Amino acid sequence: MIETPKPMPEVNAGQIWFHQGRVVEPYVVRGVFPNPEGYERTGQITAPPIVVYEQDYDGEVAKKGTIWARPLPDFLGVTEINGKLVPNFVLKVA
Repeated sequence: MIETPKPMPEVNAGQIWFHQGRVVEPYVVRGVFPNPEGYERTGQITAPPIVVYEQDYDGEVAKKGTIWARPLPDFLGVTEINGKLVPNFVLKVA
């Protein structure tokens, strides 16, 4: 049986997402922006958008307010933790 891919959730500024690492950690999305990679060569934006998000807690490596960025497919991607595939980030549902 072929599995139908799930649609990518919409990522918007102001949303709170939780990183699914060693501990569940909150981040606030500041925006999703076009990625200009490759534009100079082709005249078109061909790379996936970039999600810019702000750390909303004090951690060991970085403090609250630290700004991070990663391509949208990585933000919505999965990682392996203790032998299980889990989403990198999960949207906080009110």
